[in-house]
Amino acid sequence: MRVLILGGSGYIGSHAAEELLRLGYKVRVFSRSFPGLLPPLVCSHPNFEAVVGDLACPTACQEALKDCSCVIHCIGTCSPAMSLEDPMSDWQQQVQPTVALLRMLRDIQPLRLIFISSGGTVYGPDAPTPTSETSLCRPVCPYGIHKLVIENYLYQEHFLHGLNYLILRLSNPYGGRQRPEGLQGAPSVFLNKVLRGEPIHLWGDGSVKRDFLHISDFVRALAIAVSYEGSERILNVGSSLSLSLSDLIQRIELLTRRQADVRLFPARPFDVAVSELDISLIASEFKWKPMIDLDAGLTLSLTRQGLNGV
Repeated sequence: MRVLILGGSGYIGSHAAEELLRLGYKVRVFSRSFPGLLPPLVCSHPNFEAVVGDLACPTACQEALKDCSCVIHCIGTCSPAMSLEDPMSDWQQQVQPTVALLRMLRDIQPLRLIFISSGGTVYGPDAPTPTSETSLCRPVCPYGIHKLVIENYLYQEHFLHGLNYLILRLSNPYGGRQRPEGLQGAPSVFLNKVLRGEPIHLWGDGSVKRDFLHISDFVRALAIAVSYEGSERILNVGSSLSLSLSDLIQRIELLTRRQADVRLFPARPFDVAVSELDISLIASEFKWKPMIDLDAGLTLSLTRQGLNGV
Protein backbone atom coordinates (compact mmCIF):
# COMPACT_ATOMS: atom_id res chain seq x y z
CA MET A 1 0.00 0.00 0.00
CA ARG A 2 1.21 3.49 -0.87
CA VAL A 3 0.38 6.26 1.62
CA LEU A 4 0.45 9.93 0.63
CA ILE A 5 1.32 12.37 3.42
CA LEU A 6 0.26 15.95 2.73
CA GLY A 7 2.68 18.21 4.57
CA GLY A 8 5.03 15.26 4.85
CA SER A 9 8.21 17.26 5.43
CA GLY A 10 6.81 19.00 8.52
CA TYR A 11 6.88 17.99 12.15
CA ILE A 12 4.03 15.47 12.25
CA GLY A 13 4.38 14.38 8.63
CA SER A 14 8.09 13.56 8.89
CA HIS A 15 7.51 11.35 11.92
CA ALA A 16 4.56 9.68 10.21
CA ALA A 17 6.70 8.93 7.15
CA GLU A 18 9.41 7.38 9.29
CA GLU A 19 6.96 5.17 11.19
CA LEU A 20 5.09 3.99 8.10
CA LEU A 21 8.31 3.11 6.30
CA ARG A 22 9.39 1.14 9.35
CA LEU A 23 6.13 -0.83 9.11
CA GLY A 24 6.66 -1.65 5.43
CA TYR A 25 4.41 0.87 3.70
CA LYS A 26 5.36 2.76 0.57
CA VAL A 27 5.37 6.46 1.43
CA ARG A 28 5.02 9.52 -0.77
CA VAL A 29 5.26 12.95 0.82
CA PHE A 30 3.77 16.08 -0.70
CA SER A 31 5.15 19.37 0.53
CA ARG A 32 6.08 22.86 -0.57
CA SER A 33 9.66 22.29 0.61
CA PHE A 34 12.01 19.34 0.77
CA PRO A 35 13.56 17.76 2.77
CA GLY A 36 12.32 19.95 5.63
CA LEU A 37 12.42 17.87 8.83
CA LEU A 38 12.72 14.54 7.03
CA PRO A 39 15.90 12.73 8.15
CA PRO A 40 18.36 11.43 5.54
CA LEU A 41 17.54 7.78 6.30
CA VAL A 42 13.91 8.43 5.36
CA CYS A 43 14.78 10.34 2.18
CA SER A 44 17.09 7.55 1.00
CA HIS A 45 14.68 4.69 1.78
CA PRO A 46 13.78 2.64 -1.31
CA ASN A 47 10.05 2.87 -0.52
CA PHE A 48 10.11 6.66 -0.14
CA GLU A 49 9.41 9.35 -2.71
CA ALA A 50 8.72 13.07 -2.54
CA VAL A 51 6.61 15.41 -4.63
CA VAL A 52 7.26 19.13 -4.19
CA GLY A 53 4.14 21.20 -4.72
CA ASP A 54 1.37 23.27 -3.19
CA LEU A 55 -2.03 21.95 -2.09
CA ALA A 56 -3.55 24.90 -3.94
CA CYS A 57 -2.20 23.57 -7.26
CA PRO A 58 -4.62 20.99 -8.77
CA THR A 59 -2.04 19.59 -11.19
CA ALA A 60 0.48 18.94 -8.42
CA CYS A 61 -2.19 17.33 -6.25
CA GLN A 62 -3.34 15.01 -9.02
CA GLU A 63 0.24 13.92 -9.63
CA ALA A 64 0.78 13.23 -5.93
CA LEU A 65 -2.44 11.23 -5.61
CA LYS A 66 -1.57 8.67 -8.32
CA ASP A 67 -1.61 5.07 -7.09
CA CYS A 68 -2.20 6.02 -3.44
CA SER A 69 -4.60 4.04 -1.26
CA CYS A 70 -4.52 6.36 1.75
CA VAL A 71 -3.98 10.10 2.24
CA ILE A 72 -2.89 11.63 5.54
CA HIS A 73 -3.66 15.35 5.73
CA CYS A 74 -1.07 17.03 8.00
CA ILE A 75 -1.10 20.49 6.43
CA GLY A 76 -1.96 23.35 8.76
CA THR A 77 -0.88 26.76 9.98
CA CYS A 78 1.58 27.11 12.82
CA SER A 79 -0.53 28.14 15.81
CA PRO A 80 -3.88 29.47 17.07
CA ALA A 81 -2.23 32.84 17.80
CA MET A 82 -0.96 33.20 14.24
CA SER A 83 -4.38 32.30 12.84
CA LEU A 84 -5.89 35.16 14.85
CA GLU A 85 -3.41 37.61 13.38
CA ASP A 86 -4.38 36.66 9.82
CA PRO A 87 -7.51 34.48 9.70
CA MET A 88 -8.02 34.96 5.96
CA SER A 89 -4.55 33.65 5.22
CA ASP A 90 -5.25 30.60 7.38
CA TRP A 91 -8.52 30.06 5.51
CA GLN A 92 -6.89 30.40 2.10
CA GLN A 93 -3.95 28.12 2.92
CA GLN A 94 -5.89 25.38 4.66
CA VAL A 95 -9.64 25.35 4.03
CA GLN A 96 -9.93 26.38 0.37
CA PRO A 97 -7.33 23.96 -1.03
CA THR A 98 -8.66 21.14 1.15
CA VAL A 99 -12.16 21.62 -0.26
CA ALA A 100 -10.69 21.49 -3.77
CA LEU A 101 -8.79 18.32 -2.85
CA LEU A 102 -11.99 16.66 -1.65
CA ARG A 103 -13.61 17.29 -5.01
CA MET A 104 -10.66 15.52 -6.68
CA LEU A 105 -11.04 12.53 -4.39
CA ARG A 106 -14.56 11.91 -5.72
CA ASP A 107 -13.00 10.55 -8.91
CA ILE A 108 -10.51 8.17 -7.29
CA GLN A 109 -12.62 6.14 -4.87
CA PRO A 110 -12.01 3.97 -2.99
CA LEU A 111 -9.42 5.93 -1.05
CA ARG A 112 -9.00 6.56 2.66
CA LEU A 113 -8.42 10.08 3.99
CA ILE A 114 -7.09 10.68 7.51
CA PHE A 115 -7.35 14.26 8.71
CA ILE A 116 -5.24 15.51 11.62
CA SER A 117 -7.53 17.88 13.49
CA SER A 118 -6.99 19.75 16.75
CA GLY A 119 -8.26 18.28 19.99
CA GLY A 120 -6.85 21.31 21.77
CA THR A 121 -8.93 23.93 19.93
CA VAL A 122 -12.03 22.50 18.22
CA TYR A 123 -13.92 21.88 21.47
CA GLY A 124 -13.50 25.40 22.84
CA PRO A 125 -13.55 26.75 26.41
CA ASP A 126 -16.91 25.32 27.53
CA ALA A 127 -16.25 21.62 26.93
CA PRO A 128 -16.35 19.28 29.95
CA THR A 129 -13.11 17.59 30.98
CA PRO A 130 -12.05 15.01 30.14
CA THR A 131 -13.49 15.89 26.74
CA SER A 132 -15.06 13.14 24.65
CA GLU A 133 -15.66 13.09 20.92
CA THR A 134 -19.37 13.70 21.45
CA SER A 135 -18.79 17.00 23.28
CA LEU A 136 -20.18 20.14 21.66
CA CYS A 137 -17.57 21.96 19.55
CA ARG A 138 -17.41 25.74 20.03
CA PRO A 139 -13.91 26.86 18.99
CA VAL A 140 -12.92 30.46 19.71
CA CYS A 141 -9.98 30.96 17.34
CA PRO A 142 -9.70 30.65 13.54
CA TYR A 143 -7.30 27.72 13.90
CA GLY A 144 -9.96 25.60 15.61
CA ILE A 145 -12.85 27.01 13.58
CA HIS A 146 -11.15 26.10 10.30
CA LYS A 147 -10.27 22.60 11.52
CA LEU A 148 -13.94 22.10 12.37
CA VAL A 149 -15.03 23.46 8.99
CA ILE A 150 -12.85 20.86 7.27
CA GLU A 151 -14.28 18.15 9.52
CA ASN A 152 -17.76 19.13 8.38
CA TYR A 153 -16.72 19.08 4.73
CA LEU A 154 -15.40 15.55 5.25
CA TYR A 155 -18.78 14.49 6.57
CA GLN A 156 -20.47 16.14 3.58
CA GLU A 157 -18.25 14.25 1.14
CA HIS A 158 -18.90 11.00 2.99
CA PHE A 159 -22.67 11.55 3.01
CA LEU A 160 -22.95 12.68 -0.61
CA HIS A 161 -20.08 10.86 -2.33
CA GLY A 162 -19.01 8.00 -0.07
CA LEU A 163 -15.65 9.36 1.09
CA ASN A 164 -13.93 6.97 3.51
CA TYR A 165 -12.47 9.30 6.12
CA LEU A 166 -11.20 9.33 9.69
CA ILE A 167 -10.53 12.37 11.87
CA LEU A 168 -7.87 12.25 14.57
CA ARG A 169 -8.30 15.08 17.07
CA LEU A 170 -4.77 15.41 18.37
CA SER A 171 -3.99 17.04 21.71
CA ASN A 172 -0.60 18.81 22.15
CA PRO A 173 2.23 16.83 20.55
CA TYR A 174 5.84 17.37 21.55
CA GLY A 175 9.28 15.80 21.24
CA GLY A 176 11.27 14.34 18.38
CA ARG A 177 12.23 16.75 15.63
CA GLN A 178 10.11 19.62 16.93
CA ARG A 179 11.80 22.97 16.44
CA PRO A 180 12.69 24.09 19.98
CA GLU A 181 12.53 27.74 18.92
CA GLY A 182 8.99 27.28 17.55
CA LEU A 183 5.59 28.42 18.79
CA GLN A 184 4.09 25.03 19.63
CA GLY A 185 5.09 22.10 21.77
CA ALA A 186 5.57 23.73 25.19
CA PRO A 187 7.66 20.88 26.67
CA SER A 188 10.26 21.10 23.87
CA VAL A 189 10.18 24.90 23.65
CA PHE A 190 10.40 25.50 27.41
CA LEU A 191 13.15 22.93 27.81
CA ASN A 192 15.21 24.59 25.10
CA LYS A 193 14.79 28.02 26.70
CA VAL A 194 15.84 26.78 30.12
CA LEU A 195 18.93 25.13 28.65
CA ARG A 196 19.85 28.31 26.79
CA GLY A 197 19.08 30.63 29.69
CA GLU A 198 16.39 32.39 27.66
CA PRO A 199 13.14 33.73 29.16
CA ILE A 200 9.92 31.74 28.98
CA HIS A 201 6.92 33.88 28.11
CA LEU A 202 3.66 32.84 29.77
CA TRP A 203 0.31 34.42 28.95
CA GLY A 204 -1.63 34.46 32.22
CA ASP A 205 -0.51 33.03 35.54
CA GLY A 206 0.64 29.63 34.25
CA SER A 207 -2.49 27.81 35.40
CA VAL A 208 -3.56 26.90 31.84
CA LYS A 209 -3.54 23.10 31.54
CA ARG A 210 -2.65 21.10 28.46
CA ASP A 211 -2.74 17.44 27.42
CA PHE A 212 0.79 16.66 26.19
CA LEU A 213 1.38 13.61 23.97
CA HIS A 214 4.77 12.45 22.76
CA ILE A 215 5.00 12.40 18.97
CA SER A 216 6.09 8.75 18.88
CA ASP A 217 2.88 7.74 20.66
CA PHE A 218 0.84 9.73 18.16
CA VAL A 219 2.42 8.19 15.06
CA ARG A 220 1.82 4.72 16.50
CA ALA A 221 -1.88 5.61 16.61
CA LEU A 222 -1.69 7.15 13.14
CA ALA A 223 -0.19 3.96 11.70
CA ILE A 224 -3.09 1.95 13.16
CA ALA A 225 -5.51 4.45 11.60
CA VAL A 226 -4.18 3.65 8.12
CA SER A 227 -5.53 0.11 8.31
CA TYR A 228 -8.48 0.75 10.64
CA GLU A 229 -11.74 -0.74 9.37
CA GLY A 230 -14.08 0.21 12.21
CA SER A 231 -17.11 2.49 12.01
CA GLU A 232 -15.90 5.45 14.07
CA ARG A 233 -15.19 8.67 12.17
CA ILE A 234 -13.73 10.89 14.93
CA LEU A 235 -11.19 9.81 17.54
CA ASN A 236 -9.38 11.80 20.21
CA VAL A 237 -5.65 11.14 20.50
CA GLY A 238 -4.00 12.40 23.68
CA SER A 239 -2.46 11.35 26.97
CA SER A 240 -5.74 11.66 28.96
CA LEU A 241 -3.82 13.76 31.50
CA SER A 242 -3.52 17.53 31.81
CA LEU A 243 -0.72 19.54 33.37
CA SER A 244 -0.47 23.26 34.04
CA LEU A 245 2.29 25.20 32.32
CA SER A 246 3.64 26.20 35.74
CA ASP A 247 3.92 22.56 36.76
CA LEU A 248 5.57 21.76 33.42
CA ILE A 249 8.22 24.40 34.09
CA GLN A 250 8.84 22.99 37.57
CA ARG A 251 9.42 19.53 36.11
CA ILE A 252 11.89 20.95 33.61
CA GLU A 253 13.72 22.77 36.40
CA LEU A 254 14.02 19.53 38.38
CA LEU A 255 15.22 17.62 35.32
CA THR A 256 17.81 20.18 34.23
CA ARG A 257 18.70 21.49 37.70
CA ARG A 258 18.39 24.99 36.32
CA GLN A 259 16.16 27.91 37.22
CA ALA A 260 13.69 29.05 34.58
CA ASP A 261 13.39 32.74 33.79
CA VAL A 262 9.60 33.12 33.54
CA ARG A 263 8.04 36.33 32.23
CA LEU A 264 4.29 36.77 32.72
CA PHE A 265 2.07 38.57 30.22
CA PRO A 266 -1.69 39.28 30.19
CA ALA A 267 -3.85 36.22 29.59
CA ARG A 268 -5.10 35.65 26.04
CA PRO A 269 -8.87 35.17 25.74
CA PHE A 270 -8.59 32.40 23.14
CA ASP A 271 -6.46 30.14 25.37
CA VAL A 272 -8.69 27.33 26.67
CA ALA A 273 -8.21 27.00 30.44
CA VAL A 274 -8.06 23.20 30.49
CA SER A 275 -7.51 20.80 27.61
CA GLU A 276 -7.74 17.14 28.57
CA LEU A 277 -9.01 14.57 26.08
CA ASP A 278 -11.00 11.46 26.84
CA ILE A 279 -9.16 8.71 24.92
CA SER A 280 -11.34 5.76 25.94
CA LEU A 281 -12.76 5.41 22.43
CA ILE A 282 -9.43 5.13 20.62
CA ALA A 283 -8.16 2.83 23.36
CA SER A 284 -11.08 0.52 22.63
CA GLU A 285 -11.03 0.81 18.83
CA PHE A 286 -7.25 0.71 18.28
CA LYS A 287 -6.15 -1.20 21.39
CA TRP A 288 -3.77 1.74 21.79
CA LYS A 289 -2.52 3.74 24.74
CA PRO A 290 0.32 6.22 25.28
CA MET A 291 3.62 4.59 26.26
CA ILE A 292 5.82 7.62 27.00
CA ASP A 293 4.85 9.72 30.01
CA LEU A 294 5.87 13.36 30.27
CA ASP A 295 8.95 12.80 32.43
CA ALA A 296 10.25 10.17 30.03
CA GLY A 297 9.45 12.41 27.07
CA LEU A 298 11.29 15.36 28.61
CA THR A 299 14.30 13.14 29.24
CA LEU A 300 14.29 12.05 25.59
CA SER A 301 14.07 15.69 24.49
CA LEU A 302 16.91 16.65 26.83
CA THR A 303 19.09 13.92 25.36
CA ARG A 304 18.23 15.00 21.81
CA GLN A 305 18.92 18.66 22.45
CA GLY A 306 22.18 17.76 24.19
CA LEU A 307 23.28 15.83 21.11
CA ASN A 308 22.50 18.90 19.02
CA GLY A 309 24.89 20.98 21.07
CA VAL A 310 22.46 22.86 23.30
